[in-house]
Amino acid sequence: MKVVIFGASGGTGQELVKQAIAAGHDVSAFIRREPVGGMDFLGARVVRGDVADRTSIAGVLRGDVAVLSALGAPTPFRPYPPFLEGIRNILDCLEEGGGRRLVYLSFVGVPESRDQFGFIGKHLIAPRVLRHATEGHRQNEEAIRSSPLDWTIVRAAKLTDGARTSTYRVGERLVPRGIVPRISRADVADLMLHQLTHSDHVRRCVTVMQ
Repeated sequence: MKVVIFGASGGTGQELVKQAIAAGHDVSAFIRREPVGGMDFLGARVVRGDVADRTSIAGVLRGDVAVLSALGAPTPFRPYPPFLEGIRNILDCLEEGGGRRLVYLSFVGVPESRDQFGFIGKHLIAPRVLRHATEGHRQNEEAIRSSPLDWTIVRAAKLTDGARTSTYRVGERLVPRGIVPRISRADVADLMLHQLTHSDHVRRCVTVMQ
């Protein structure tokens, strides 16, 4: 399958690239700049561009391609308009190019799923500490859910650099474990890639956590 990964130079994006290549997909890794220290993109086609520039992404979203988005703002502590512009450009270009599938990495702290984030996450982290990042994901989710694409929104708990276990929990409503529920980036990537070959969560929002 032809897969375009946005946010490929970030922690979760790098896991997506690695696992997608291992699974035999034809992968294009879309990056704005080289990550600090460099990265071996493992045989993926590297595309450099800016998601806020529509012409940067139109060329890679032609034909029957699937999109995995691990985009995020450079800092979660202030608004970042290109994060919102980028998702809207991806939605438009994917539809115009003939693609259908989009899997978007969001955050369990968005208002609709915040009660699954534990007491501290619900009352302090999401609405206060990470309020700008949370609002960005909320707006992006709204745009995605209004699109005609076959989308899946994955709302992840606090991300860690732990190993891939494939034993995580996923569902529309989960009971949090611990003070702040967590999930490894590797497991998030595993779930997102799973969506490319399964239709059980098409046009649904799901939460993932340990």
